Amino acid sequence: MPYEEWKDEGRDVVRNPLTNTAMVEHQVNWLIHKGDAILPKTPINASHNFVANISKNQYKPGMIWTIKFVATSVDDAPSNLSDIRRGM
Repeated sequence: MPYEEWKDEGRDVVRNPLTNTAMVEHQVNWLIHKGDAILPKTPINASHNFVANISKNQYKPGMIWTIKFVATSVDDAPSNLSDIRRGM
């Protein structure tokens, strides 16, 4: 995710070598928040666009990208994957 100084200071900031922009690794974008209405027999529609910048040298036919889906029961959901404890 793009680096935002006001909320990401001190996090896993890296510079994207293709775009030369600051990025934050291991960020979590919550699609469903605690307190959201989840009704029986009603589908949950949530979406997020994922963008990956890869060079021609990095590209390989049949590449596989891994996206982690996580859940938590804590009231204040963390914004960084390293702040999520297993079993929470």
